[in-house]
Amino acid sequence: MGPASQGRHRRKRHQVGAVSSRRPIGARGQAGQAALETMVVMSFLFTLIFGFVHICMFVVTKSMTNYAAFTGARAMLVDASLDNAARQVMSEIQWWAGGAAVNDAKVTIQAYQLGPRHGAKRRTGVRITYPLPFGYPIFRNGLGTVRAIGFAPTVEMKPEYAVAEEGDNQK
Repeated sequence: MGPASQGRHRRKRHQVGAVSSRRPIGARGQAGQAALETMVVMSFLFTLIFGFVHICMFVVTKSMTNYAAFTGARAMLVDASLDNAARQVMSEIQWWAGGAAVNDAKVTIQAYQLGPRHGAKRRTGVRITYPLPFGYPIFRNGLGTVRAIGFAPTVEMKPEYAVAEEGDNQK
């Protein structure tokens, strides 16, 4: 075999089929750019997801505190336990780690409280307050708390309008 069989030049061996490990200069930043764009988009996406979870948690809790106040006011009207009625409703929400006992201890139930103004009137009623965890980690009091307050007006039965306890109305 002569010099012609050793490639193009005698001193350099030409290997047929060898793959170069170097990328072209234009394609070098493509993989890094895609990873960077993904990280930027994912940070916004995670922020939106956590924000949506917090807003849903606030809406559900506000609805439940209003319903707990309503059941407490209704229980007061028929001389039943305001505390038991409201806590039964609020036991359905458990946003705090630690179980039902921890969540139940965070519920504040107040009777005969002044409520929000409605025109020139201000009614008295039942107020339920429940602190929601806010921030990350979501269920472990990350950045503090936000209070959800539910209110329901109450009515006091005057003796002259009381329903007689006879027939079906007996206790």
